[in-house]
Amino acid sequence: CNAGNTFAGKTVKLGTDIKVNIGYATDWEQNKNIPNNVWIPIGGGPGSADVLPFAGTFDGQGHTISGLYFKSSGNYLGLFGILDTKGSSVIRNVSLTNSCFISTGTWTGVSTGLGSIAGSGAGKLDTIYSDAIVISDSANNAGGLVGTQRYSDLEVTNCWFDGKVTGINATHLGGIIGQGTSYMDSSTVRNCLVTADVEGKNCIGAIYGSTYDATIDSCIVDG
Repeated sequence: CNAGNTFAGKTVKLGTDIKVNIGYATDWEQNKNIPNNVWIPIGGGPGSADVLPFAGTFDGQGHTISGLYFKSSGNYLGLFGILDTKGSSVIRNVSLTNSCFISTGTWTGVSTGLGSIAGSGAGKLDTIYSDAIVISDSANNAGGLVGTQRYSDLEVTNCWFDGKVTGINATHLGGIIGQGTSYMDSSTVRNCLVTADVEGKNCIGAIYGSTYDATIDSCIVDG
């Protein structure tokens, strides 16, 4: 994907659990016992949010990915950096555990995104669990699952975020989605659970940090 293959029209199935690093995400958050394997987000680029997206379907088939870590100044950061902004991406049936994602980027006038599942994009997320630690030092738009919705509808259903979103000097921080940036496209969060702490400087919410046009239906927040 990072070489330019969008996987449009294709389905990638995870066949087993994956443990990228051993150790504890709570240590990595405190800059202790930093793991050897630094995660490179799937898709993304230094400029436009349209650069190198993942546009296919990723089906975790109920498996777990654990031990992801990065500390990066990049613009679009997560398990996936960028999902297709035309809304064709689907991520489903996967758990993400014991992982820590830290953005050290600063606001440069370019929209940024940090989320445990996807930094930026649109499409569908279904039946996902994440207990990741998501930290944005000073750049905008951090979400438990998705940092920034862009250009097309984003639908999040049957998901559970059980981690932490922290923005020391950041804005637009949400337990599910950090920011919905386009008033022409809608987002939906349905049948989701947030049992997480969300804290930061400005525009903070248990579901969304901020959004122009959204539907929240049948969700529970306990954080």
